[in-house]
Amino acid sequence: MFGLALFLVRPFDALLWGALGDRLGFALPFNVGAALFGGVAPYAGTWLISWTGSPYSPAYFLIAVAVLSLAGVIASPTTAQNQLHTEN
Repeated sequence: MFGLALFLVRPFDALLWGALGDRLGFALPFNVGAALFGGVAPYAGTWLISWTGSPYSPAYFLIAVAVLSLAGVIASPTTAQNQLHTEN
């Protein structure tokens, strides 16, 4: 699944940020997101379960994050007709 995500995201990054910025444009959000959400996910899940009393509350959190991600994709600019930047 991770490989599929990289397969779909990398061309999008190259179109959005160009040849020079696509590495930083992928690495920075990926690593910050992994540190913030991956590092605290077990604690946040435990806290959500204890706060709400529902064992499904971490799933609701993931659904909310997925909706925010979808909103970000929808708000992204369309670059289908743009020329790719080439380095000499």
